[in-house]
This record gives sequence, C-alpha cells and structure tokens, in this order.
Amino acid sequence: MNTDKHIFFQQRVKQFSAQAQLLQNQDNRFSFLRIAFFIIALVLMLWFANAREATLTAMVFLLATPIFIFIVKKHQKIIVQRKHFNFLREINEKEIKRLDHETKDFKQDGSHYFDETHHCTADLDIFGKSSLFQYLTHTVTSLGADKLAAWLSGSAAKPEIVQRQNAVKELGTKIDFLQNFEASGFAFKQNMTDTAKFWQWMHEPSNFPKPFYWNILRFALPLLLFVVLAIIAFFDLPLLILLLPVMLNLLILGKISTKIKDCLQAITPLLPTIQAASKLIEHIEKEVFTTEKLVFLKGNIQHKDIIISQEIKHLSSIITNLEFRQNPYFFAFMNIPLLWDLHFLLAIEKWKETYKVDSEKWFDTVAEFEALNSLACFHFLFPAYAFPVIREDTFLYKSKNLGHPLISISKRVSNDFSLENKGSIHVITGSNMSGKSTFLRTVGLNAVLALAGAPVCADEMQISVMQAFTSMRTHDSLSESVSSFYAELKRIRQLLDRLHDEPPILFLLDEILKGTNSEDRNKGAKGLIRQLHKSKLSGLVSTHDLELGRLAEENPDFIKNYSFNSELVAQDQLSFPYKISEGVCKSFNASVLMRIIGIEVGN
Repeated sequence: MNTDKHIFFQQRVKQFSAQAQLLQNQDNRFSFLRIAFFIIALVLMLWFANAREATLTAMVFLLATPIFIFIVKKHQKIIVQRKHFNFLREINEKEIKRLDHETKDFKQDGSHYFDETHHCTADLDIFGKSSLFQYLTHTVTSLGADKLAAWLSGSAAKPEIVQRQNAVKELGTKIDFLQNFEASGFAFKQNMTDTAKFWQWMHEPSNFPKPFYWNILRFALPLLLFVVLAIIAFFDLPLLILLLPVMLNLLILGKISTKIKDCLQAITPLLPTIQAASKLIEHIEKEVFTTEKLVFLKGNIQHKDIIISQEIKHLSSIITNLEFRQNPYFFAFMNIPLLWDLHFLLAIEKWKETYKVDSEKWFDTVAEFEALNSLACFHFLFPAYAFPVIREDTFLYKSKNLGHPLISISKRVSNDFSLENKGSIHVITGSNMSGKSTFLRTVGLNAVLALAGAPVCADEMQISVMQAFTSMRTHDSLSESVSSFYAELKRIRQLLDRLHDEPPILFLLDEILKGTNSEDRNKGAKGLIRQLHKSKLSGLVSTHDLELGRLAEENPDFIKNYSFNSELVAQDQLSFPYKISEGVCKSFNASVLMRIIGIEVGN
C-alpha cells in the first residue's frame, strides 16, 4: 500500500470538502437573499403603483433590477465554485480507490471500444469492467476517451512515444493543474456522442442563401414590425394592421425552419463537449509548459488575434440561444418579432465558416491533453514505475521486476523477463493456477503501456517498438457454427498473415491448441512453433504439454523453456509462488486440485 499517497489524497478530500461546505453555506444565504430581495422589491413596486406613485415605482424597478441581476450572477458563481470543489473531492476519492485497485465500479470503462477481433485488446483486458482503460482514464469528453483508447489499441512510433513520456513526466509534477483540468470538464461530462457527425456538419458546404441578403432582412423586418406597432399606438389604429409584418416574419422563419432543425440536431448533442472544450482550453492557455510536446500542443490553441477558449465559448452561447426557440412563449414573443432564429443561424454559419479548419485542431488538442493527463495521473499515483527506454533494436523486450499493473501491490508477484531478437520463442509450461496466463497478460499489458508513452509496472524496462498479438480467449460461435478449436485456428491464421507487419509482432499464445486431443495438439503445436521461429516472429507460448519443451533442444539459441511451478506444502494443500523459473515444469497439481474439491482420483 502506498501510504504517503493515501495520506496525500485523504488530505485533499478533507480540504476540498471543507471548501465545498463553506460555499454551500454561502449558496444557502444567497438563495434566501434572492427570494427576500425579489419579494421586497415586488411589494414596494406594487405599493407605489397602487398609490399612483409612478416615479417611485419606476425608481424601485430601475434600482432593483441591476441589484437583483448582480445577486443572481454572484450566486451562480458560488454554485459553480461549489460544484468545482465537489468535483475535486470526487476526483481525489477516486484516486484513493485507484491506489487500492477498487475501480470496477467506475462508470467509464470503455466497454464500447471492446472488439473481440482486435489483435490484443480483448485478451489483455484493455477495455471493459476491471480493465486498463477503466483504471487509467481521466478523460471528460468523448474525444478524449477516443484518443486514449486509440493509444492503448496500437503502438506509436519511437519519437512520438518519447515525446509523450516527457510530457507525462512534466504533467506528473502538476497535480493541481491535472485535477483542476479534469474538474473543469467534469461539469459538462456527458454520454459518448457521435462526434463524427459534428465534424461532418462542420465541413459540409453551406446551403444557406448568401449572407448579405439575409443580413438586410434580419434587421429590416423587425424594424418594420416595431415601426408599424409605433404607428398603430400613436394613431390609435387597429391592431390588425400588425398582421402584415408578422406574416412576413413568419414567412422568413418558415423558409429557414428545416435548416434550423437540421443544424440543432447535428450540434446540440455535442454541446456539453463544446462547453467542456472551452473550459479545458482556458486551463491550458493559463498554464506554462516546457517540454516539446506540451509546448507544441499549447501552440495549437494560441492565436495572436483571438482567445480560442472565448471563441469556443461563443459557439456554445450561440447554440444555447438558438435552443430558446423551442419554448413556445419565447417563439411567440421573441422569435417572431426579432427573427431570433435568423440571427443565430447566421451566427453559427459564420462561426463554422471562420473556424471549420482550425476547430478540429483545437478539439484534437484537448483530446490529446486528456489522454496525456490520464497517463500523468497514473505516473503521479505510482512514481516508482519506470519509464521504459525505447530502443532501436530489431526486437527487444527486457524488464526487471515486471508486475501486472491491475493487481494490487499486496498481491502482485513480479518477475524479470527478457526476450531478444526476431524468431525468439519462450515455451512456458506450468501446473494449473500457477500463473502462466497472468504472466502472459503482464507482459502484454506492460508492452501496451510502454508503447502508449506511459510508465510501466517494473523497476526497469528496455523495449523496441512492437505490436502485441494474443490468442488467449477464443470462444465458439453457434451463430457461425464455429467451435472454440476452429476459432483458435482462425486466430492463429491471423497471426501467420502478419509475418511481415511493421512494427514486428510480439505474440502471446495461451494453452496452445487446447481444443483437440493430446496427440494432435502435440504435433500441431510443435509444427506451429517451428513455423513461427522460421518466420522470425517472437513471443511466448504457454502449455501443459511437456513434450513441447523438447523443441529447445532443436534450437537452443532461439527457443527456451520457462515454467511456473506449484508446491505441495501439506496433504492436499498447494502453494503458488508465481515465480518464473528456467526449464520445463516439474510439478503438476491436477490430481491434488481434484481431491481438494472432492473428486476421487485413482492410483
């Protein structure tokens, strides 16, 4: 248990809880003040109005209105600050759970990224309940989650990995920035949305008529309506005359109604992401960075003439104002006389035309910061985890005290591991429950972390750029009439089809060819391992079949035997050290395990 980090986060929980409570008290006082002030002002206005004191009535109204607006704005500011501190409290509470590896109930688990056909993510628990994504993510927008998921799904090139590492190291020293950044976006956190539709809408050519034509109408027609209204009032004419300008306005609103609905349908679902991006960019704008990647990313959201966060905030304001049209009273008393729809539709079209090129870069920058922040929080939690050295070697994976990052330190057993040169294969034999599968996942998960730019659960690591490929959880399919054995063969066929892939493959095959009889399994497994070696593919094969250990005699320079063993410490009592040893497994425990659960085993 990381006691110092527990104490650190517990102190922050107390600090932010206290600040939130102070603001809650202010919130309560301002709620009372708003109601009391409104009632007093209303009573005074009614009192003076009843007394026919028009001047005093007007004075109360003119004085009370700005004071009331000031109170409301101040109250809103307090509410926002209170929520922010509550979000900070929640963030630190979740960090304590991460330290204790209690993340299975975190809502954002990346299940929608799960792909059973992916070359490694399904077998390595990258997405879904109790997954690496669920453990790592501090993203608050769908774009940020997409970015982190992409990093965990495939290897980056060496220069990019090194730049990410340096960025994560710097961000790992900025815990206040990391948490304020996340909390600011937390207020707008939403369900995942189809952001592709937003970018499609942004890049669609406008089918709206030429702006100058509508720019004249949006001012001229409301002016005409109010001029007619003034004439009616001055000359005491029938209100029916007002019908003409109203009909003209309704005609204009009718012509653009389809465009308005299409626009809102495309952009409204993404409004929380837009609002979050504005707040997140504002935090980036205010922070000072020194590493190359962070300086470059910040440069993407800087402009000599505008403040990007304010421009995005302006877009969210336009969308919010346009949504007012859906209120029937607002439509009748504001939209029709002022042509509200036309004003804000033109504003959206102008924003889209002005920023359709740059905005994608802005949003992608926010997403990249979110992904980097997720890795940086992981680094802050576990500062002893090593940043791997990315090597130029053709194939290298070398680590010291390599452990599974999703197993708590109190239960984790670490091992040294090394695999060098193309065509190198480790055959791992072992008894049931001895740790073979967990070890394969340990190797794979840390490779994923290393090649995403994150620290790894090890004291040291050197690794070349590679791509993990796994065959560990093959399932049968009734709908496709596919047995589990044939599903495994199809998976192996996918591996053989990637002989010439770049970066090179690190394969992890668990209980190879387990779905057939022992004789066929032995022949097939030997043939496959020979083929993989000759094809210059490197990786690990776990098996119960001791006969596969003989392959090391054929080519001892490239095929090596390792094992996980169990120990019988008492009658029908097993111990599992989970430590890897050189050589073929010397202890098997199936009969002992069967006796433990009550199955009679013959002599």
